[in-house]
Amino acid sequence: MKTDVLYCLQCGAANDVGQVACFACDQPLTDTVENEQPFLIHERYRLLSQLGTGGFGAVYKVADTHSNNAILALKQINLRGLSSQQVIEATDAFNREVALLSTLKHSNLPRVYHHFTDPEHWYLTMDFIDGETLEAYLERKDATRSPTSMEPLLPLPELLDIALQLCTVLHYLHTRQPAIIFRDLKPANIMLTTRRKLYLIDFGIARHFKPGQTRDTIPFGSPGYAAPEQYGKAQTSPCSDVYSLGALLHYLLSGIDPADNPFNFSPLRLTALPGATQLEDLVMSMVSLHPERRPASITLVEGVLREIASLQPTIQPPRQPIFIPPMASPPGSVPMPGMGQVQVQAPQLQPQPKPAKRLTRRSILGVAVAGTAVVVLGANLSKGLLPHRPQPQSVMPDMQQSSSKDTQVRFASFASSGKNAAIVYNDSFDVLAIDKASSTPTTPYQLQYAPYDFSLSPDGTHMLISDMAGYLSAWDVSTNTLLFSYPVFNAKGAPLTFLLAWSPDNRYFVGARGSSLEGFQNEVTVYEASDHGKVVRSYSGVQRHITSLTWSPNGAYIAAIGEDQLYVWDAQKAGDPLMSTSGSSVLASGHLKAWSPDSTKLACYDSGGNIQIWSLQDGKLQQQGGMSTQGRIEDLVWSPDGKYLVSANPSLLTLWDAQRGAMLDQKAMGQFTVAIYWPKDSQEIIILDSAKVASPIDIIEGPHFG
Repeated sequence: MKTDVLYCLQCGAANDVGQVACFACDQPLTDTVENEQPFLIHERYRLLSQLGTGGFGAVYKVADTHSNNAILALKQINLRGLSSQQVIEATDAFNREVALLSTLKHSNLPRVYHHFTDPEHWYLTMDFIDGETLEAYLERKDATRSPTSMEPLLPLPELLDIALQLCTVLHYLHTRQPAIIFRDLKPANIMLTTRRKLYLIDFGIARHFKPGQTRDTIPFGSPGYAAPEQYGKAQTSPCSDVYSLGALLHYLLSGIDPADNPFNFSPLRLTALPGATQLEDLVMSMVSLHPERRPASITLVEGVLREIASLQPTIQPPRQPIFIPPMASPPGSVPMPGMGQVQVQAPQLQPQPKPAKRLTRRSILGVAVAGTAVVVLGANLSKGLLPHRPQPQSVMPDMQQSSSKDTQVRFASFASSGKNAAIVYNDSFDVLAIDKASSTPTTPYQLQYAPYDFSLSPDGTHMLISDMAGYLSAWDVSTNTLLFSYPVFNAKGAPLTFLLAWSPDNRYFVGARGSSLEGFQNEVTVYEASDHGKVVRSYSGVQRHITSLTWSPNGAYIAAIGEDQLYVWDAQKAGDPLMSTSGSSVLASGHLKAWSPDSTKLACYDSGGNIQIWSLQDGKLQQQGGMSTQGRIEDLVWSPDGKYLVSANPSLLTLWDAQRGAMLDQKAMGQFTVAIYWPKDSQEIIILDSAKVASPIDIIEGPHFG
């Protein structure tokens, strides 16, 4: 392993110390850096270390000097020296990853923050994931195994935990509109952190499903894990990812690498394991060469896996980290293969044998078909979300706490009063006291599971979180008390996630199921906050997967986006929507962020920087205008008089004339902006950045930013 490297001050490539010129750009190299300023890529990102390399470039760990030295991963695609065909492939993979990841927001996916180019390179910055690939983890485990061991590569509870996390993120991808097919699920594209958190990486060959298309334009995938249809015989679909997950599970259970003999899976013979027959049947059905014989959706796979997980012994040893970070390497050292984040190249599918790994065959398990889905809220649906008055303590299972903190911001918002703000991470959340242009963090609140959605009450005293494990939890942040935490599952044990919003008077909250279940209409339900979730009324009429939810400032309306339609209900009357859009008119995967102060207009936006304004006129929803800015929108706020909007990208504020849909001004920000607030009767806005710092920005005559 290399002990030192020399980074090129021109392009950032890692070179051997003895080299005179950079291998990537031919610029002279120097190691006399005493009088030189630290090299910054794009005058912003300081190189810390190289995480990995691939056929088209490398991935680096960098510090963002424009965002309080936040640690990120920077992917560099080097176009120099590539053939014309390789340039096309590298460019296509880069654009595909940027286009897809920029629109996605999920706790098991890295977030994209910035992309830029120079004449010979393409760059992409995203979340830095501190961990290792599943491939590297399995190789470490294999090094300590007996060659004659007949056990699965991983203990069954750990194997099921990984499989269920993959089901969660694949379900999210498959329920986008249109569906996103990952197409390259394999151990090398799965990152595991120190806290058993899983990330799906490398979207270089992912694609949207196109109804009516007979086959993919170009065959892509990894031999052994790629479904037969990925070889150009048919169009890939969600069933293709089901096949890849089945191949991965077969490998984990049998120790037989599918790349050694693609499309040939030996029958699993699992014994003495709870749920063995169901698991064995499930896996073998998932790797069927015929898509119609596989489980029809990842939801069905997840349901069976949860049923099998429920059969495991209830008393498990404490969850230990699956990856212990190595001791710090000297500056410039090159990591071992599989350590850190590697997302570089999307190779074309070329089935070919590779050297067999030193893994043995062994016994395994089987599968069953998911039955009818029945929503189970606590123990009794008729009594509301929470079946009885709980004690003010958590009922979630114990989990070993880690001293490390996940700093990836998942959500952030100000309370409508402006007195408080909340920042939610993957494993905790902070509530901040806002005093004009300062912020004071309270004691951090720990989360057992990654959050799906959250809502901070208008007065800033209560917090609701729905997590990916199916728990709905409430805190009184004014007294640092957990009020309740209850699991919400369907009859097969699959968790139900909720979108959440508070009523403006702090008395009620509204929830919409975030999990889509076949054959079920998505209901929106109001619960009484003071009575621990007692159902007040329910709203119906939505046949589509709900992606966003909000309550109007005057308390009269509740609005939701269901895929590409907007629905508005009378908050005081149960039943069908008061009004809705018709056809595919709302932004795909849009977010309903902001009602105008007078509750007559709605602003929604998507991750691609597009904004739409809808007005409520004569009992109808009418599109008033649309705007577009570059990059991902993190937050959106109306002016107190309803004439203007301010949108926040991670490093850019934009002021809009809401009536004309015209851009009035922009202001570059030195920190990642995560939330904005426009106080009443004020000529300034308050921004909150990822470092938990609140700052004022003046709005002066014109109007424009001061």
